[in-house]
Amino acid sequence: SGASEWGGSSWTSIPARPTDARYVGGFGTGTNGCMVGGATWGGITASTNVDKWNGTSWTSETALPVAKLLASGGSGIETAGLVVGGGQHPGIRFDTVDEYNGSSWSAGGTYPAPVDSIMQAGPSASAMAFGGSASPGRLSESNSYDGATWTSSANLTTARSAGARSIDGTTSACLIAGGTMPGNTNATEEFSVADAAVTFTAS
Repeated sequence: SGASEWGGSSWTSIPARPTDARYVGGFGTGTNGCMVGGATWGGITASTNVDKWNGTSWTSETALPVAKLLASGGSGIETAGLVVGGGQHPGIRFDTVDEYNGSSWSAGGTYPAPVDSIMQAGPSASAMAFGGSASPGRLSESNSYDGATWTSSANLTTARSAGARSIDGTTSACLIAGGTMPGNTNATEEFSVADAAVTFTAS
């Protein structure tokens, strides 16, 4: 449950998150961020816990409607957060989308496929979701969200799940790095929209 804050050039330890967990999702900023779902560190039981960091301390927020393992999922800000898919062990994945308004959760537009460990970027009403883990393996598909419906976009060059992503990215410019394929990858890709062409390119 240990936590650290990045200041632009170095890491600083901050008070530990109240919930000891792994496979956690998140959205928001360094001074107004929510950590969502996950599982107990020593087990694989999914959690509904939501904890908010205000730059000084943690508070417990309204729980997720359904317990989920999210890994790297989540986009938006603390008053307009978006959680796509998620899973439970063994082998359960969701196509549900949960939207957070800062105090309560509501259902968003259903994702095209049940998926966990998906990567997200952008604000909740103009988000990107890409990759993820689904049966029988990792996905390369990406989709854009307008706050209500999902639209298919350009595929990833490298199918993967649980990679690092630029939370502040948009539907026209975002970045992902690493992830599992299975096995780990150091592949980095940038998403861009230029001259009406949508592409993922290896970096």
